[in-house]
Amino acid sequence: MEWKWLSVVLVAFLLGRCCECEGCWEQEKIALLQLKPFFTHITDVKNYWVEEGKQSLDCCQWKRVECNNSTGRVIRLFLNLTTTEVYRGLVHSYYGEYDWIEKDHWYLNASLFLPFEELKSLYLGGNSIIGCVGNEGFERLSSKLDKLEILDLSVNQFNDNILASLSELSSLKSLNLAKNQFTGSNPANGMKRLSKLNKLKTLDLHDNVLGNNILSHLDDFTSLKSLLLQNCGIKGMVDLLELNSLMNLKELYLGQNQIESLGFLFQSKGQLKLIKLEVLGLSENLFNNSIFSSLAALSNLKSLYIGFNKLEGPIHIKELNALSNLVELDMRNNEVNYFVPSQDNETKLRLINLEVLDLRWNLFNCSILSSLGRLSNLKSLSFGGNNLEGSIDLRGLDALSNLENLFISCNDPNGTRACSLPPQSLELFPSLKTLSFYGFSFYGTLTTQWQILTSLEELVLENSSLSSYFIQDIEMLIALKNLYVFSCELNDCLNLQGPLHLKNLETLVIQDTSLENNFIEKIGVMPSLKILKLSDCGLNGTIQTQGFCEMRNLQNLDVSGNNLKGNLPECFSNLTFLENLDLSSNQFSGSISTLKSLTSLERLDLSSNQFSGDISALRSLKSLGTLSLSNNYFEIPSSLGPLFNLSKLQSIFADNNTIYAETEMHFLAPTFQLNEISMSCCGDAGSFPRFLYHQQDLVSVDLSNIYFKVEKFPIWLLENNTKLETLILSNSSLSGPLLLPLAPHLGLSEFDISNNFFNGSIPVEIGAKLPSLSFLNMSKNHFGDSIPDSIGDMNSIQTLDLSNNNLTGGVPEPWPWVAPH
Repeated sequence: MEWKWLSVVLVAFLLGRCCECEGCWEQEKIALLQLKPFFTHITDVKNYWVEEGKQSLDCCQWKRVECNNSTGRVIRLFLNLTTTEVYRGLVHSYYGEYDWIEKDHWYLNASLFLPFEELKSLYLGGNSIIGCVGNEGFERLSSKLDKLEILDLSVNQFNDNILASLSELSSLKSLNLAKNQFTGSNPANGMKRLSKLNKLKTLDLHDNVLGNNILSHLDDFTSLKSLLLQNCGIKGMVDLLELNSLMNLKELYLGQNQIESLGFLFQSKGQLKLIKLEVLGLSENLFNNSIFSSLAALSNLKSLYIGFNKLEGPIHIKELNALSNLVELDMRNNEVNYFVPSQDNETKLRLINLEVLDLRWNLFNCSILSSLGRLSNLKSLSFGGNNLEGSIDLRGLDALSNLENLFISCNDPNGTRACSLPPQSLELFPSLKTLSFYGFSFYGTLTTQWQILTSLEELVLENSSLSSYFIQDIEMLIALKNLYVFSCELNDCLNLQGPLHLKNLETLVIQDTSLENNFIEKIGVMPSLKILKLSDCGLNGTIQTQGFCEMRNLQNLDVSGNNLKGNLPECFSNLTFLENLDLSSNQFSGSISTLKSLTSLERLDLSSNQFSGDISALRSLKSLGTLSLSNNYFEIPSSLGPLFNLSKLQSIFADNNTIYAETEMHFLAPTFQLNEISMSCCGDAGSFPRFLYHQQDLVSVDLSNIYFKVEKFPIWLLENNTKLETLILSNSSLSGPLLLPLAPHLGLSEFDISNNFFNGSIPVEIGAKLPSLSFLNMSKNHFGDSIPDSIGDMNSIQTLDLSNNNLTGGVPEPWPWVAPH
């Protein structure tokens, strides 16, 4: 009986779990919707975290949310706006596919994350968070979020006060605190408290003002495997013995500081206990050649990044060979000119494990190649600089048969392209996948060499001279996927024997290189091509003569900066996979009706042409995020009615067209939320565009040189858009008194209302209400009375123009650029 009862309970439990797994858990969905108001600047959250619609019922399907497939519980939340990664010892922060919009600083209620009991990763970077709400800090999460392993708080405004609460998250394995306001000034309640995290493997503190003392504050982080301290204000000599207790450390990044020495490691082999250290990033410091003798104590070092330092002259081969386990060595951007043989006359590097070597932008000449001949496992080699010239004979590298990536640069400061490549030089490297030349001259044929490079997928040619023979031979590269040509010269007419058969080519980028008008026709249709950029190449004539319309798989087409003219052909409607179309800075004319079929377009740039007519064809481009129409002859309604259903539209630039007021007003709200709008000049727009009343994410607005029939300042633009940084309403026929928002607007930095009909006094509280202004132009109005004293409180002001008004008195002091009397 007991077994039957237990079976019933078990079946009921499993059925209950299955029901939960059909979608996300209801309490977690509610929690996500409670978080949404704090992260509306992230497009995916704003547009996709909604309750309506069948797909949106399951929050596991929402963007930036990841669930466990078995339990349906949320395990990862990506609420970060930035992406930070380390590449070759340097930190690179970028904002992914999203434009970064600075938010007002705010306090986080960490308790809102309590429902996510299975959460493993939480990314909150780039959100301008200044701290946590009182008694609602990260310590509140310790009771329930015992599976949280990754926490990213980078690119915020946190300071040392947050560290004590973070120390309660005992399950953490990775903590990213980069680009905040940490100073380490109170280690007892800061970094020392954080050392309680005995499972912590990765700690990222880069871009904080920590100073040299930070090393001594980290001695209790014994579980660490990766430590990032780039750009932390560390100077002079650094004694790595201070990190001796970090015996598990494998990666240490100290780049972008002002470190001159690592102390006397060469005397401390027995004392140094960082025996597991494999990666050392020292890029962008002040190290000289003595650094190599210091590094001999790090016997297991595999990756060394020492680029952008003060290395100069000769470096002893013996010191480099002592780093026998090196797999990657980056010495670029120094002034090293050769390798000195050892006392036993060893002239070659014997780093048998080395796979990546970067010697670019030093002072080596061709003799450097003789030192590299025994690096048999090398896969990537980059070298070249101001002293490399003449014929580059690679035959001394015949042992490098595993080479996959080769970059050679001849950078002659006089602009003479003096480097050439002897025949058969490339036959030594049959495994090459990427090949880059800078500053070369190619006159003859390379047919034999290209035939051997059956694995080559990417070819980059920059600042070089090319012949028709060279171009014709490229078709021998049967695996080629990406071809880049920058600032090159075709030194004869493009007399090809027939179309090139580049059937696998996916990317063709040619910039600042003169091409013949029928270049595309000559090289032939490339069926796999997805990206085609031919900018600033001197193309002219009509688009029909170029052969673009046959490339039906194109996703990105850029022919900007040429002299193409005429109407867009109807066959443009074939390019239905296009996501990015840039036709700017040509002489195209006529309507744009043929673009209405390009429904996958995310970015469209038609600026600086001679297009005309209405913009109704754009109403079907529902994927459009950025639209540039400036400097044409379009007739654009001030309501932007044809664009109302483009819900993804964030930026529109339509300067120097004709703006007009529609006879019928649009009272519906648009589906878009703009970040940027610029519609300067020209026309009679009637009343202020009503769609602007519905915008809350504006960062930049320029509606200058448009005639508006408005009798008072549109103060609601400032009050509705707290992220607004630039507001330009000059020469817009505005009148009445200047109104200011009820609360201080902390984001506005550029404010131009010049050449209007404003009257009355400048509000006395202008300095308090607009404290962040760096540019203020109120000239050519009818303001009267005295200049308010509060203008002197604008600490960031750099440009102030109050001329051509009826003001009295002088400019208040103190000014940031004026010394006190």
